[in-house]
Amino acid sequence: MVPTSEEIMALSELWLDTVKTHDPSAVTELYAPYGVLVGTVAQRIKQGHEDIEGYFDMFLAKDDLTGTYQSHLIQTFNNWAIDSGTYTFEWVEEGKSVIVPARFTFVYEKSDYDRGWRIANHHSSELPL
Repeated sequence: MVPTSEEIMALSELWLDTVKTHDPSAVTELYAPYGVLVGTVAQRIKQGHEDIEGYFDMFLAKDDLTGTYQSHLIQTFNNWAIDSGTYTFEWVEEGKSVIVPARFTFVYEKSDYDRGWRIANHHSSELPL
């Protein structure tokens, strides 16, 4: 089944809405069990739920963390899709606002054994100056 762009946009919106709950377990559940995460502020690539949840334990603990999308470019295929674009994260560190514009790519895979659409690969990196 080829998903619509709207379906994929909704998955990305769900991811950001879940990030805003500051619940690492809930965010991790959006990833495939074997998923890969190249996090915006990660020292190394994460693979699997345990690694991914460890990243979100750290990232979601940032004070007043929030994020917004600026752009999306969606490609859809049979049982998988890619959403690439830009987003900005903001948080407070030592009383000062930190703003990190970043680019992202989500690779979504639909799997019957894995309760539907999951993130198989997610790359996020700070935008170069």
